[in-house]
Amino acid sequence: NLGGNASANWITGGSCISYGNGSPNADFIRKYATSGDIAVTISDNASVTYVYNVFYDYEKANGSSTIEINGGSVNTALANVSGTVTEDASVTINGGSVQTVSAGYDGKVGGNAEVTVNGGEVTNVYAVASGTVEQSASVTTNGGEVGIIYATTGGTVKGNASVTTNDGSYGTKGFVTDVIKTLSGYDYFYTCGPEPMLKAVYNKSETSGQFSF
Repeated sequence: NLGGNASANWITGGSCISYGNGSPNADFIRKYATSGDIAVTISDNASVTYVYNVFYDYEKANGSSTIEINGGSVNTALANVSGTVTEDASVTINGGSVQTVSAGYDGKVGGNAEVTVNGGEVTNVYAVASGTVEQSASVTTNGGEVGIIYATTGGTVKGNASVTTNDGSYGTKGFVTDVIKTLSGYDYFYTCGPEPMLKAVYNKSETSGQFSF
């Protein structure tokens, strides 16, 4: 935890980092792990230039990689840069100002690559900028202001990639549940987002799955 007027250039650590509570400032928040889930949370008046999870190609998260932004200012947030994430990689934005966000920038994601925007201001959203995603890639906007959305700009998605927006400005008009009802033949699902969305996914799904709050 960093609070008050704390400042730092690099932050590395164990299984999770919570950053906010005051007006801290940092150039980098870099997370790496060789086992287990990793998570970074940005909140309050935090000012951060880069949030990088699983940065180098030799780094591996044997689990999920998540970034949650609830406030503050972030230039770039990448759930996976060049390493390996064996399960899902996701970024959820509930508030604040973010320039660029991606669930998979490079490297390999063994599960799904998901970006969910519930609030705040985001300029560029990439579900997958490059690299490989073994399952699906998706961008969902439930609120906030979003500039440009890319499902992928050069990565490989072995499953299906879909984008939903409330106003239909990009991808499918509506909610993620509007896409779910068109799918069939799947035997498991992963979902990350606010509780009302998770309940809606549960009610629309054909099988059991994993929920991330």
